[in-house]
Amino acid sequence: MRGQSGFNVPINGYRGLCALFVFVYYVVNARVITLSEFGAPAEFVLSSFRYGVEMFFMISGFVIPISLARRATIGRFLRDRFVRIFSAWFPILTIVTLVCAAFNLKMFMDLAPLDALGMFLVNVFLLPPLLPGTLIVSGSWSLTYEWVFYFVAAVLMLVLRRDPESRLQRIAWAAAVGAFVIAFPRALFFLPGVLVFRYLSWFTQHKPLLRASGLSLIVFLLSWRFHRCRQSRLEVRLAKRMRGWLAPAPEESQEEELPRPAISFSG
Repeated sequence: MRGQSGFNVPINGYRGLCALFVFVYYVVNARVITLSEFGAPAEFVLSSFRYGVEMFFMISGFVIPISLARRATIGRFLRDRFVRIFSAWFPILTIVTLVCAAFNLKMFMDLAPLDALGMFLVNVFLLPPLLPGTLIVSGSWSLTYEWVFYFVAAVLMLVLRRDPESRLQRIAWAAAVGAFVIAFPRALFFLPGVLVFRYLSWFTQHKPLLRASGLSLIVFLLSWRFHRCRQSRLEVRLAKRMRGWLAPAPEESQEEELPRPAISFSG
C-alpha cells in the first residue's frame, strides 16, 4: 500500500515500530523507568526490543536495492546516502563529544586533547568496529553496518551495469561479502530483506502469507532471544582471523554470537 508521492506506508510504519522498540529498550536499559512493579514478564518482553536494530537491517536489505535501481548513477546513490546519514550523525556526535569531554565523562576521562580529537575523527567516519577505536555513541555500530551495506550494494550494481556477464568479478564480490559476514555475523540480517526484494513477485502472489506478519515478528523476537548459540570452533577461528585483518581487537573482547539460522530467519 502506497500513499501520495510513492510513500510506502507499511515500510515506514515498520520503521517507526522498530525505532519505537529500540527507543523503549534504551529507556528501560538506562533505568529511566523501572519495571520491577510489572514483574519479570514485562521486563523480558521490553528487553527483547533491542533486536529492533536487526529488524532495521532487514528493512535496508529491501529498500536499498530499490533505491539503487532508481538512481541514474552509483555516485548519486552514495551521495544521497551520505547526506542522509551524516546530516544527522555529525551534529549528534559533536554534541555528545562536547558534553562528555566538558564533564570528563566515560571514555574522555583524563584523555589528552589530541587523543580525544583522534577518537572523535574515527567516530565521525564510523570506523569502529571495522577498525580499532572506542565508540563514543554506543549504538553507532549499526550505522557502520548500514554504510558498509550501502557500499557493498553499490559495488555489485556497478559490476552488473558495467559487465553483466563477468563471473570473476561477481565471485570476488561474493568472497569479500562472505569474509565480512564471517567477521561481523550480524550483517547477515540484511539478507532477508534482499531476498524479499529479489523474489517480490512470489510474495505478491502469496499475499495470504503476509497476513501473519505480526506472528512472524513475535517468532523473530523470541527465536533471536532464546536460540542464541556459540559459533562453531571453525567459525570462531575464521572470525578471529578476519577481524585480525580488518580490525585488530583487544584480547579480552568476546566473539559475537549467532542465532540458529533456521529458526531465526523463519521470522
